[in-house]
Amino acid sequence: MTWIEDYLDYPEECKYGIKIDKKQVYDEAQLKTRDKNTFTKNIEKITWSYYLKPDILNIPPYHDKTRVYDEVEIIEIQLREFSKINRIADILLRFIPYPILLIFEYDTRIRIYTSHIREHGSDSTKITLDDNYGMIYTDWINLEQLDELSTELIENLKLKNLNNTNILELYKDIYNSILIYNGSRIKKDKTRLEPEEIKEKLDLIRKYEYEISLNKNQIKEETNFNAKMKLNVKNKELKDKIKETINEL
Repeated sequence: MTWIEDYLDYPEECKYGIKIDKKQVYDEAQLKTRDKNTFTKNIEKITWSYYLKPDILNIPPYHDKTRVYDEVEIIEIQLREFSKINRIADILLRFIPYPILLIFEYDTRIRIYTSHIREHGSDSTKITLDDNYGMIYTDWINLEQLDELSTELIENLKLKNLNNTNILELYKDIYNSILIYNGSRIKKDKTRLEPEEIKEKLDLIRKYEYEISLNKNQIKEETNFNAKMKLNVKNKELKDKIKETINEL
């Protein structure tokens, strides 16, 4: 049994269990040599494990001018090594033209990715990740050492706890469950904010962290003592802002 069967208990009718050939991804996604090497080095197997389809679940699809949510795919990736995972996730989320629950597995640990999608602006036959609600992911979750937050996340991802108004609303619940988990994990306590507010705070934290990283690189190259001091002071201010933002979660 897979961890999905053990923990999420999706209906047997939704089980697919088809291996995705890495060569198919190379060819159809037109991967460059660097990305091909990343796949070869890090991935043992890609499995299209389940699909959550309207006709099976009796949940209507969702279509609007830029989004087509016909079904949700559950993709599992068994890893040899866990480096460049974000790059692999980005490729797969763009390659498969459906909203996806993407699960990386390494030993007893999993890491979950998801992203809202929309039609590509210049080519309606392609999809792209949503600008406002793009890729998000959890930390590495050890299935043999589940704490309260990770147990709650897994419970929230069960089909019985997802919105069944339509496929978009179902996927929103998947996405929002990961947002809530991430906000709570950073806060080290359950957040009480709405998903939109959590995302705003998490985006702000990432922005501050990125600025700190840029400043650190500049400090390494800077020879002027006063200039280094100013950058260090700026980083202290940014770290204080991160703490304030975390407290607001």
